[in-house]
Amino acid sequence: MAFNNKGALTIGLIVVFLLIVAGGIVYITLQDRDEVGGSQDKLRVCPDVWYDNQMPGEETEEARQYFIIGGERKELESYDIPWIRENCAVNEPQVVS
Repeated sequence: MAFNNKGALTIGLIVVFLLIVAGGIVYITLQDRDEVGGSQDKLRVCPDVWYDNQMPGEETEEARQYFIIGGERKELESYDIPWIRENCAVNEPQVVS
């Protein structure tokens, strides 16, 4: 089956349009990942409480800032902090001194 010039042009324009749309989607997806510091693999969960322990005492290996989620202490490095600051009611640490 042979296409006339008008049919071939239409198909070509559709293909170009679809490639542009697909490229835009990929670009936006990668840009979103960069804006959150490449933290797509980190957890996006709102904490119940965010503590910053400023109490004087012995130096320990435990981090001074941590979350309470579901009644358990959770360390910050597993979580998407920029996302939490932007999307959660608890978005700043509560200082304990």
